[in-house]
Amino acid sequence: MDDPNATPVGKGSDFYLQQRRVLHLPGGGTDGQDLHVAAVRELEEESGLLADVTRALGVIDPLPGTTAARTYLFLAAELTPGAMHRDATESGMTVEWRPLSAVLGAVENGEVTEAGSVGAAPGRARAALYAARHAEAVTSHPQNSASSA
Repeated sequence: MDDPNATPVGKGSDFYLQQRRVLHLPGGGTDGQDLHVAAVRELEEESGLLADVTRALGVIDPLPGTTAARTYLFLAAELTPGAMHRDATESGMTVEWRPLSAVLGAVENGEVTEAGSVGAAPGRARAALYAARHAEAVTSHPQNSASSA
Protein backbone atom coordinates (compact mmCIF):
# COMPACT_ATOMS: atom_id res chain seq x y z
CA MET A 1 0.00 0.00 0.00
CA ASP A 2 1.82 3.10 -1.22
CA ASP A 3 -0.89 5.63 -0.34
CA PRO A 4 -1.72 5.84 3.39
CA ASN A 5 -5.10 7.34 2.42
CA ALA A 6 -5.99 4.41 0.15
CA THR A 7 -8.99 2.20 0.83
CA PRO A 8 -8.83 -1.59 0.43
CA VAL A 9 -11.22 -2.83 -2.22
CA GLY A 10 -11.50 -6.62 -2.33
CA LYS A 11 -12.04 -8.08 -5.75
CA GLY A 12 -14.05 -11.17 -4.94
CA SER A 13 -13.87 -14.55 -6.51
CA ASP A 14 -16.13 -15.21 -9.46
CA PHE A 15 -19.63 -15.00 -8.07
CA TYR A 16 -21.76 -17.90 -9.23
CA LEU A 17 -25.02 -16.05 -9.87
CA GLN A 18 -23.42 -13.08 -11.64
CA GLN A 19 -20.94 -15.26 -13.59
CA ARG A 20 -18.38 -12.48 -13.17
CA ARG A 21 -15.98 -10.96 -10.70
CA VAL A 22 -17.52 -8.35 -8.42
CA LEU A 23 -15.48 -5.48 -7.02
CA HIS A 24 -16.44 -4.81 -3.39
CA LEU A 25 -15.23 -3.61 -0.01
CA PRO A 26 -14.10 -6.22 2.55
CA GLY A 27 -16.93 -7.91 4.41
CA GLY A 28 -18.64 -11.16 5.28
CA GLY A 29 -20.60 -13.07 7.88
CA THR A 30 -20.52 -12.61 11.64
CA ASP A 31 -20.12 -16.29 12.56
CA GLY A 32 -22.09 -15.40 15.72
CA GLN A 33 -19.59 -12.73 16.79
CA ASP A 34 -20.28 -9.20 17.98
CA LEU A 35 -20.74 -7.03 14.88
CA HIS A 36 -17.67 -4.86 15.56
CA VAL A 37 -15.49 -7.92 16.23
CA ALA A 38 -16.73 -9.56 13.02
CA ALA A 39 -16.02 -6.39 11.00
CA VAL A 40 -12.42 -6.28 12.29
CA ARG A 41 -11.99 -10.01 11.59
CA GLU A 42 -13.34 -9.77 8.03
CA LEU A 43 -11.15 -6.76 7.27
CA GLU A 44 -8.04 -8.62 8.40
CA GLU A 45 -9.01 -11.87 6.63
CA GLU A 46 -9.57 -10.14 3.30
CA SER A 47 -7.09 -7.22 3.33
CA GLY A 48 -4.42 -8.11 5.87
CA LEU A 49 -5.21 -5.03 7.98
CA LEU A 50 -6.32 -4.71 11.59
CA ALA A 51 -8.59 -1.87 12.70
CA ASP A 52 -8.12 -0.49 16.20
CA VAL A 53 -11.31 1.56 15.87
CA THR A 54 -14.60 0.74 14.15
CA ARG A 55 -17.62 2.99 13.87
CA ALA A 56 -21.06 1.77 12.84
CA LEU A 57 -22.33 3.60 9.75
CA GLY A 58 -25.72 1.91 9.56
CA VAL A 59 -27.51 -1.17 8.31
CA ILE A 60 -29.11 -2.04 4.99
CA ASP A 61 -31.50 -4.76 3.85
CA PRO A 62 -30.02 -5.50 0.40
CA LEU A 63 -32.81 -7.82 -0.82
CA PRO A 64 -35.76 -7.57 1.61
CA GLY A 65 -38.15 -9.37 -0.75
CA THR A 66 -35.78 -12.31 -1.13
CA THR A 67 -33.85 -12.74 2.13
CA ALA A 68 -33.91 -11.63 5.75
CA ALA A 69 -30.12 -11.09 5.63
CA ARG A 70 -28.99 -7.66 6.76
CA THR A 71 -25.71 -5.91 6.00
CA TYR A 72 -24.11 -3.87 8.78
CA LEU A 73 -21.80 -1.12 7.58
CA PHE A 74 -18.69 -0.03 9.47
CA LEU A 75 -15.90 2.49 9.10
CA ALA A 76 -12.52 1.05 10.07
CA ALA A 77 -9.83 3.41 11.36
CA GLU A 78 -6.37 3.37 12.93
CA LEU A 79 -5.29 0.54 10.66
CA THR A 80 -2.19 -1.54 11.32
CA PRO A 81 -0.68 -4.49 9.42
CA GLY A 82 -2.21 -7.87 10.18
CA ALA A 83 -2.31 -11.14 8.23
CA MET A 84 -4.70 -12.38 5.57
CA HIS A 85 -6.59 -15.54 6.54
CA ARG A 86 -8.70 -16.52 3.57
CA ASP A 87 -10.87 -19.59 3.48
CA ALA A 88 -11.30 -21.81 0.40
CA THR A 89 -14.18 -19.69 -0.97
CA GLU A 90 -11.91 -16.61 -0.96
CA SER A 91 -8.87 -18.22 -2.59
CA GLY A 92 -9.24 -16.27 -5.85
CA MET A 93 -9.81 -12.92 -4.15
CA THR A 94 -7.39 -10.13 -4.91
CA VAL A 95 -6.99 -6.81 -3.11
CA GLU A 96 -6.76 -3.46 -4.84
CA TRP A 97 -5.80 -0.24 -3.09
CA ARG A 98 -7.42 2.97 -4.28
CA PRO A 99 -7.72 6.48 -2.88
CA LEU A 100 -11.15 7.12 -1.38
CA SER A 101 -12.05 9.46 -4.25
CA ALA A 102 -11.34 6.62 -6.72
CA VAL A 103 -13.51 4.20 -4.70
CA LEU A 104 -16.34 6.74 -4.73
CA GLY A 105 -15.82 7.23 -8.46
CA ALA A 106 -16.04 3.45 -8.97
CA VAL A 107 -19.42 3.48 -7.21
CA GLU A 108 -20.63 6.44 -9.27
CA ASN A 109 -19.56 4.89 -12.60
CA GLY A 110 -21.06 1.46 -11.84
CA GLU A 111 -17.79 -0.43 -11.44
CA VAL A 112 -18.71 -1.22 -7.81
CA THR A 113 -22.25 -2.61 -7.65
CA GLU A 114 -22.32 -4.88 -4.58
CA ALA A 115 -25.05 -3.49 -2.29
CA GLY A 116 -23.04 -3.28 0.94
CA SER A 117 -20.13 -1.57 -0.80
CA VAL A 118 -22.39 0.94 -2.53
CA GLY A 119 -24.18 1.63 0.76
CA ALA A 120 -20.95 2.03 2.71
CA ALA A 121 -18.73 3.57 0.09
CA PRO A 122 -18.44 5.15 2.80
CA GLY A 123 -21.82 6.83 2.96
CA ARG A 124 -20.66 9.79 4.99
CA ALA A 125 -17.65 10.29 2.73
CA ARG A 126 -19.90 10.17 -0.34
CA ALA A 127 -22.12 12.84 1.22
CA ALA A 128 -19.11 14.97 2.12
CA LEU A 129 -17.66 14.61 -1.37
CA TYR A 130 -21.03 15.50 -2.93
CA ALA A 131 -21.35 18.51 -0.63
CA ALA A 132 -17.83 19.68 -1.50
CA ARG A 133 -18.50 19.30 -5.24
CA HIS A 134 -21.84 21.09 -4.90
CA ALA A 135 -20.26 23.90 -2.87
CA GLU A 136 -17.59 24.36 -5.56
CA ALA A 137 -20.26 24.50 -8.26
CA VAL A 138 -22.34 27.01 -6.31
CA THR A 139 -19.30 29.12 -5.44
CA SER A 140 -18.11 29.25 -9.03
CA HIS A 141 -21.53 29.91 -10.56
CA PRO A 142 -21.61 33.41 -12.14
CA GLN A 143 -24.91 34.32 -10.47
CA ASN A 144 -23.30 33.92 -7.05
CA SER A 145 -20.40 36.28 -7.61
CA ALA A 146 -20.47 39.57 -5.80
CA SER A 147 -20.92 42.66 -7.91
CA SER A 148 -21.74 46.26 -7.24
CA ALA A 149 -24.23 48.19 -9.29
